[in-house]
Amino acid sequence: MKKKHTIRFTKDVIEALPNAEPGKRPIYYHKKINGLGVRVTDAGVKTFVFYRWVNSRPSIAKLGRFPDMKIAEAVKKAETYAGTVAGGGDPSADERDRRNVPSLADFFQEYMDRHAKPKKKSWRNDLHLFKKHLTGWHTRKLSTIKRNDVQRLHSEIGKKSGPYAANRVLALLRTIYNKAEAWGDYQGDNPATGVEKFREKSRSRRLRDDERPAFFKALAQEPNTTARDFFYLCLLTGARKANVLAMRWDELALDSETPAWTIPETKGGNTQTVPLDKRAVEILRERQSATDSPWVFPTRDTTSGRRSASGHMTEPKFAWKRILARAGIEGLRIHDLRRTMGSMMAELGTSPAIIKDALGHANINTTMIYARLSQDPVRRSMADAANALFKSAEDGDDDGAEIVPMPKSS
Repeated sequence: MKKKHTIRFTKDVIEALPNAEPGKRPIYYHKKINGLGVRVTDAGVKTFVFYRWVNSRPSIAKLGRFPDMKIAEAVKKAETYAGTVAGGGDPSADERDRRNVPSLADFFQEYMDRHAKPKKKSWRNDLHLFKKHLTGWHTRKLSTIKRNDVQRLHSEIGKKSGPYAANRVLALLRTIYNKAEAWGDYQGDNPATGVEKFREKSRSRRLRDDERPAFFKALAQEPNTTARDFFYLCLLTGARKANVLAMRWDELALDSETPAWTIPETKGGNTQTVPLDKRAVEILRERQSATDSPWVFPTRDTTSGRRSASGHMTEPKFAWKRILARAGIEGLRIHDLRRTMGSMMAELGTSPAIIKDALGHANINTTMIYARLSQDPVRRSMADAANALFKSAEDGDDDGAEIVPMPKSS
């Protein structure tokens, strides 16, 4: 039997170990801790290993490279592995399993293909969060990301991008690890579990009374007619941005006695019928006469010339910034137009049930609400709200600029 090389495990002794002969990789063992050794290559690379016979077969597991791994860390890990062997386990098999764990980037792609894209309308948000906040972890194995890593990242994102973004990344990581465990790609604790979320303040921003004249004037002056009409429709329908962006002509009943837009699938997964007031119908008719696209807001218009894979406009943020700059308004988001319609309906005395129906909120069963409530009170309330919005803009415009009727689409 070949005699083992035993040494004292000190920094100086390990650093002084000679390079191995070509093709050889001798192991120098700890004098007292059975199985703990340092393997040396002909290039002088030194790696802590744990070597034991398990089930009548040799088993060797890498612990870490010296000097990156400290001696005390190697000793502690070797003692853990010794306990594994005593319990009938095989550390080298466990090590192989860990090596087979996918990287965060590889598993995220699987998550997108198997779960997010087929089942989530908001999958693009997941992709955006991953690209913006998790690029530094792309190559890391799922098994190497620990709870303290997630805590630090959550804190950093909170400082740079705010609590809302930090909490969304935390939720995304939690979901990724849950799926990895369910699909057999990862075993272990979910590092995003137990990390305390930041407290989020509910957003109540809307287009204020004193902002409306300047906003409507700036909106009427927007040269990108596709974006301009999109913002009008966001306000007049109170619908979510994603639904308005994906609006199709075959979803609209403009020639009906009661014009309406049928959204095939809302955020809650339901179909929603949105009454269209006369201003919305006018905008849509003008757009319809000027396009042969199946989309109401096609990706390419005469002003921007932009394209997207979806075929329709995806993010009119530059036009929105121009409008707010011209109007001198700060802190208003596109989604706040939806909140503006809802709050105006509430101010006019509309019941919460009708507002819920009009905006497609799904706290209960939206389909049952549509079955119980007539569209007429919803239509009247939304028309009254639109009238009040535009009237307040006209009354507050001091220089007499024409706000209504709105500019024609090109």
